[in-house]
Amino acid sequence: MTSELLNQLHVQAWRLRAKPEIQVVSAPPETVEPEGIPVPSTETQAVQEVPALDDDAQVGAIESEPFVAALGGHQVPVLAPVMVASEPALTAPEMREEPEHVIPDISEPLVSDPVAVADWTTLQSMINTGLLCPSCNTNNAVMGDGSQQAQWLFVFDSPTTTDLREGQICNGRAGGLYDALLSACGMARTSVYTTTVFKCAPTDDLSLSPACHAILRRQIELIAPKVVVAFGEFAAQSVLKANEPLDALRKQTQTCFSTGVRVVPTYSPLQMLEHNELKAEVWRDLSTALRWYRQLP
Repeated sequence: MTSELLNQLHVQAWRLRAKPEIQVVSAPPETVEPEGIPVPSTETQAVQEVPALDDDAQVGAIESEPFVAALGGHQVPVLAPVMVASEPALTAPEMREEPEHVIPDISEPLVSDPVAVADWTTLQSMINTGLLCPSCNTNNAVMGDGSQQAQWLFVFDSPTTTDLREGQICNGRAGGLYDALLSACGMARTSVYTTTVFKCAPTDDLSLSPACHAILRRQIELIAPKVVVAFGEFAAQSVLKANEPLDALRKQTQTCFSTGVRVVPTYSPLQMLEHNELKAEVWRDLSTALRWYRQLP
C-alpha cells in the first residue's frame, strides 16, 4: 500500500533511506611564509604601552626596541625628516615717516580779523575811509566821545544828523537830559565814554551791521570799563547779543559779550522825554549800577 502510494507520488523508495552522516573536517589553511619575513603568531601577545613623546623626540625614538616589539618584530625603515621651509612671519607694514603735524598757535588773535587787533587810531581810520562799511566816511560817521580810559561806557543805538554834524553823541533836549543823569551820578561827559552801535546814520541795509558790532566790541575791549549802560532796546540787544524785549532784559543780571563786564539795560533819554514816568525807572536802573560799581575792587 505504501509502495503504491509512493509510486503515485513518483517518489522512489530508496531515496527515503537514511544515509550515514559524513563529518567534514576542514584542514587548517596552509600558511605561506614569505621569504625573509616571519609570520607573527596568532597567540595573543601583550602589547607594551608606548609613552607619548613630543615631536622632536619621536624621530629619534622610532628605532628603539619598544617600538620594534610593538610592531611584531618588523624592522621599519626610518625616514629622515623632511625639512619644510616655513612661511615668512607676517610683519607690520613698513612704517613711512610722516611729517609732524604742526598745531597752530591760537593763543593770539588771528591777524585775518583786522578789527580784533586794531588800536584807536586804526579804528578811526577804518571808519573814516569806509573800509568796513561803505556808508561810513569822514563826514558821515562818529566813533564816540569822552575818555578812552573811562570806567563807565554809555551806548546809544545810532547817531542823529545833529550828532554827525557836532561830532558828539546825544545832543538837543535828549542831550540835556543825558547830562542831567550823569551829573546826578557824579559824572560828566569828559569822565565817561559815549558811543553808539551804528557809527553812521542808520540805513535799511542790515548786512552792514556786523561791521558796526565788531567796532563796538573792540571799543569795549580797549576801554575795559567796569559798567556798561545800554540806552534803548536795540542798544541793549546789540551789547548782550539777545533778542528779548527791553523789559525782560532789565530784570536780569547781564554781562557784556561774555566778558564779565556788567551791563545795565534801560530806557533812552528820548523815551524818557516821550514818557515822563520812565525817568523813575531809569534812575532805579542807574542806582543799581552805582551799587555794583561801588562794590567792585
